[in-house]
Amino acid sequence: IKVLAANLARQQASILRFTKEAAAMAKLSHPNIVYVLDRGVTRQRHQYFIMEFVDGCSLRDLLRDGAFAPLEALQILLQLSRTMEYAHAQGVIHRDLKPENAFITNQGLVLADFGIVKAVQDDTPLGPEAAKVTEIIGTPGFMAPEQLQQQTLTPQTDIFALGALLYFLAPREVPFPGHTVYQLVHAMRETRPLAINELRPEFSWSLANTIQACLAYDPEQRPKSMASVFYQLDRHARLIG
Repeated sequence: IKVLAANLARQQASILRFTKEAAAMAKLSHPNIVYVLDRGVTRQRHQYFIMEFVDGCSLRDLLRDGAFAPLEALQILLQLSRTMEYAHAQGVIHRDLKPENAFITNQGLVLADFGIVKAVQDDTPLGPEAAKVTEIIGTPGFMAPEQLQQQTLTPQTDIFALGALLYFLAPREVPFPGHTVYQLVHAMRETRPLAINELRPEFSWSLANTIQACLAYDPEQRPKSMASVFYQLDRHARLIG
């Protein structure tokens, strides 16, 4: 059960974000996305929504036992890319893909916390202005440069985060470290992260190249869609066996 905190309930921006989250999640019906059962306002004017209980561990929890092997990481990212392909088709991007928001259950991956979703199309429940201006909300290390610079977001924003997440599952390091927005954006624009196969030799050069493409500074240089990312990851998984 998710309830808007009392100190945020007096802030119009927080109320709007909370209601947008509930509306967006209620619209998405997919086995790999946490299901919203109900939403509303209590008699005390506390806004809430109720989600299914996810009986599993987050990727962050699993990483405490060590980094993932290539096929393990690919199996997770294949499910995640398919899930985000569906969300993008519904006109919604997540913009906060990170280990804490992806859970592994006996049935597979479940993606949670669409609390900072953004509309891709104007006819989504998030409203016509949502895709045009963004806020710096997200998790440094997994945020795309256009997100850090408050620019227009697209599905390529999630593709960047997916690449950063796959990178993180290998060496347990974010591809672009930094403590300020300036440091992060400068690193993304002027440098390339060390290829994961140099950190983990069991990862192939071709998979490292796919990750590097997802992490391109220019969104136009990234894969064109989550479907494209899925097919590339699927090819790598089949090569591993």
